[in-house]
Amino acid sequence: AVVSTQSTGKKINRMKNSALKIQYCYRSYREMVRTRRHYERMRLSALQVQSYFRGFIVRRDLARAQSAAVLIQSFVRMHLARTAFLTVRGAALTIQAHVRARS
Repeated sequence: AVVSTQSTGKKINRMKNSALKIQYCYRSYREMVRTRRHYERMRLSALQVQSYFRGFIVRRDLARAQSAAVLIQSFVRMHLARTAFLTVRGAALTIQAHVRARS
């Protein structure tokens, strides 16, 4: 009777230890899944922030380039208009000088 009680006690202890080990493994697995999901959410959030920031930089650079292009176009138009004006004014002054010289 003493031997069977001891073997029953050992068997119960082994089963208890096995159950504890299974519980430990399951809880570890569950924590690992939770951690992985959290990491994935954080990674996707970081990627989204990076994407928005890169888009902001590209849009800002594009706006600067467009402003620079408009400024260059404005200076070119001004130069062409000024050159045309000076040519016409020079011709007008030449005509006036000839007309005044004959008077």
